[in-house]
Amino acid sequence: MNELRGGAVRKWLFNDVLYTGVTPPQSRRVAIRVLDGDRVAIRRGAATTLVDGRDILSAHSAGNITVINTRHGELRVRRPLKAVVEHLGAIGLMQIHRSTAVNVAAIRQLVGFGGHRVLLRLDDDTWLGVGRGFQREIRARLEGSALES
Repeated sequence: MNELRGGAVRKWLFNDVLYTGVTPPQSRRVAIRVLDGDRVAIRRGAATTLVDGRDILSAHSAGNITVINTRHGELRVRRPLKAVVEHLGAIGLMQIHRSTAVNVAAIRQLVGFGGHRVLLRLDDDTWLGVGRGFQREIRARLEGSALES
């Protein structure tokens, strides 16, 4: 089972552990990293894209990937939304629905309707619904930032 053609067994060193077998273990490197200040590095395959954190508007879960919407287009990352929010929380990304997160700095307007319905308007005129479980947190954060200004 661990033999390749010709009877050879592969051996490799990964994180100071010697492995034998057909394929080496996959590296679990983080695909998203906040760099100095507000710059964000997003790695996909062999390419790394640098994005200004202020350009990130929102992130949406789409199956097993997260689509990050920026002012210049969208980037796809093979990570769950919760992990993306965890990494980008330092630049202001906040979850507003189980499948949606927004950059708090990109929120232009918060509109409440009857029946626990709240909508957010972003800088690019996109309207997003806020889930009931996230409404109190988003209101507190926005009112807190309005008081500080």
